[in-house]
Amino acid sequence: MMDEAGGDVAGAGIPLPNVDARTLGMVLEYCNKHAPASAASPNAATAAVLAADKDLESFDKELVNVDTSTLFYLVNAASYLKVTGLVDLASQTVADMIKGKPVEEMRRVLGITDSGFTTEEEAAISRQNPWAFK
Repeated sequence: MMDEAGGDVAGAGIPLPNVDARTLGMVLEYCNKHAPASAASPNAATAAVLAADKDLESFDKELVNVDTSTLFYLVNAASYLKVTGLVDLASQTVADMIKGKPVEEMRRVLGITDSGFTTEEEAAISRQNPWAFK
Protein backbone atom coordinates (compact mmCIF):
# COMPACT_ATOMS: atom_id res chain seq x y z
CA MET A 1 0.00 0.00 0.00
CA MET A 2 1.21 3.52 -0.74
CA ASP A 3 0.46 6.68 1.19
CA GLU A 4 -0.50 9.95 -0.53
CA ALA A 5 3.13 11.05 -0.73
CA GLY A 6 4.09 7.83 -2.50
CA GLY A 7 5.78 6.18 0.48
CA ASP A 8 5.31 2.55 1.35
CA VAL A 9 3.14 2.16 4.45
CA ALA A 10 2.55 -1.60 4.34
CA GLY A 11 3.08 -3.02 7.78
CA ALA A 12 3.30 0.44 9.31
CA GLY A 13 1.35 0.63 12.50
CA ILE A 14 0.54 3.02 15.24
CA PRO A 15 2.73 2.28 18.23
CA LEU A 16 0.79 1.83 21.44
CA PRO A 17 3.53 1.36 24.04
CA ASN A 18 1.11 1.29 26.97
CA VAL A 19 -1.26 -1.33 25.53
CA ASP A 20 -0.59 -5.03 24.95
CA ALA A 21 -2.24 -6.96 22.11
CA ARG A 22 -4.71 -8.89 24.27
CA THR A 23 -5.95 -5.75 26.01
CA LEU A 24 -6.16 -3.85 22.72
CA GLY A 25 -8.35 -6.66 21.42
CA MET A 26 -10.67 -6.20 24.40
CA VAL A 27 -10.85 -2.43 23.81
CA LEU A 28 -11.60 -2.94 20.11
CA GLU A 29 -14.26 -5.51 20.95
CA TYR A 30 -15.88 -2.99 23.31
CA CYS A 31 -15.76 -0.24 20.67
CA ASN A 32 -17.18 -2.49 17.94
CA LYS A 33 -20.01 -3.61 20.19
CA HIS A 34 -20.85 -0.09 21.39
CA ALA A 35 -20.48 1.79 18.09
CA PRO A 36 -23.85 0.68 16.65
CA ALA A 37 -25.57 1.47 19.96
CA SER A 38 -24.21 5.01 20.08
CA ALA A 39 -25.27 5.55 16.45
CA ALA A 40 -28.88 4.67 17.28
CA SER A 41 -31.32 7.51 17.80
CA PRO A 42 -31.56 8.49 21.47
CA ASN A 43 -35.34 8.88 21.04
CA ALA A 44 -35.86 5.39 19.68
CA ALA A 45 -37.24 3.55 22.71
CA THR A 46 -38.41 0.53 20.77
CA ALA A 47 -38.34 -3.08 21.88
CA ALA A 48 -35.34 -3.68 19.61
CA VAL A 49 -33.39 -0.85 21.25
CA LEU A 50 -34.27 -2.12 24.73
CA ALA A 51 -33.17 -5.64 23.77
CA ALA A 52 -29.92 -4.25 22.37
CA ASP A 53 -29.36 -2.39 25.65
CA LYS A 54 -29.78 -5.66 27.58
CA ASP A 55 -27.32 -7.35 25.21
CA LEU A 56 -24.80 -4.54 25.76
CA GLU A 57 -25.24 -4.73 29.51
CA SER A 58 -24.61 -8.47 29.40
CA PHE A 59 -21.60 -7.98 27.12
CA ASP A 60 -20.17 -5.31 29.44
CA LYS A 61 -20.50 -7.54 32.51
CA GLU A 62 -18.76 -10.39 30.71
CA LEU A 63 -15.98 -8.12 29.40
CA VAL A 64 -14.98 -6.92 32.87
CA ASN A 65 -15.41 -10.33 34.50
CA VAL A 66 -11.65 -10.93 34.35
CA ASP A 67 -8.79 -11.29 36.80
CA THR A 68 -7.64 -8.16 38.62
CA SER A 69 -4.46 -7.75 36.60
CA THR A 70 -6.34 -7.86 33.29
CA LEU A 71 -8.89 -5.39 34.64
CA PHE A 72 -6.12 -2.94 35.57
CA TYR A 73 -4.59 -3.29 32.10
CA LEU A 74 -8.04 -2.62 30.64
CA VAL A 75 -8.51 0.56 32.71
CA ASN A 76 -5.07 1.80 31.65
CA ALA A 77 -5.60 0.98 27.97
CA ALA A 78 -9.06 2.56 27.87
CA SER A 79 -7.71 5.67 29.55
CA TYR A 80 -4.68 5.84 27.22
CA LEU A 81 -6.92 5.42 24.17
CA LYS A 82 -9.56 7.80 25.58
CA VAL A 83 -12.44 5.31 25.41
CA THR A 84 -14.44 7.02 28.15
CA GLY A 85 -17.30 4.55 28.31
CA LEU A 86 -14.87 1.70 28.91
CA VAL A 87 -12.87 3.76 31.42
CA ASP A 88 -16.09 4.32 33.36
CA LEU A 89 -17.15 0.67 33.14
CA ALA A 90 -13.78 -0.79 34.17
CA SER A 91 -13.16 1.83 36.87
CA GLN A 92 -16.60 1.19 38.37
CA THR A 93 -15.79 -2.51 38.42
CA VAL A 94 -12.57 -1.82 40.37
CA ALA A 95 -14.47 0.47 42.74
CA ASP A 96 -17.08 -2.24 43.34
CA MET A 97 -14.28 -4.73 44.08
CA ILE A 98 -12.89 -2.63 46.94
CA LYS A 99 -16.05 -0.95 48.23
CA GLY A 100 -16.64 -1.68 51.90
CA LYS A 101 -13.41 -3.61 52.32
CA PRO A 102 -10.95 -2.93 55.15
CA VAL A 103 -7.73 -1.15 54.24
CA GLU A 104 -5.68 -4.36 54.35
CA GLU A 105 -8.05 -6.10 51.93
CA MET A 106 -8.02 -3.09 49.57
CA ARG A 107 -4.24 -3.19 49.54
CA ARG A 108 -4.30 -6.91 48.71
CA VAL A 109 -6.82 -6.45 45.88
CA LEU A 110 -4.93 -3.46 44.45
CA GLY A 111 -1.52 -5.09 44.85
CA ILE A 112 -0.20 -2.45 47.24
CA THR A 113 2.53 -3.97 49.37
CA ASP A 114 3.83 -0.83 51.08
CA SER A 115 1.66 2.13 52.04
CA GLY A 116 4.64 4.45 52.29
CA PHE A 117 3.67 5.33 55.87
CA THR A 118 5.19 4.23 59.13
CA THR A 119 2.99 2.42 61.65
CA GLU A 120 2.77 5.64 63.70
CA GLU A 121 1.73 7.69 60.65
CA GLU A 122 -0.95 5.15 59.75
CA ALA A 123 -2.28 5.26 63.33
CA ALA A 124 -2.41 9.07 63.23
CA ILE A 125 -4.27 9.02 59.90
CA SER A 126 -6.70 6.47 61.32
CA ARG A 127 -7.36 8.69 64.36
CA GLN A 128 -7.82 11.82 62.20
CA ASN A 129 -10.19 10.08 59.77
CA PRO A 130 -12.14 7.46 61.72
CA TRP A 131 -15.00 7.54 59.20
CA ALA A 132 -12.68 6.13 56.53
CA PHE A 133 -11.80 3.06 58.59
CA LYS A 134 -15.30 1.85 59.50
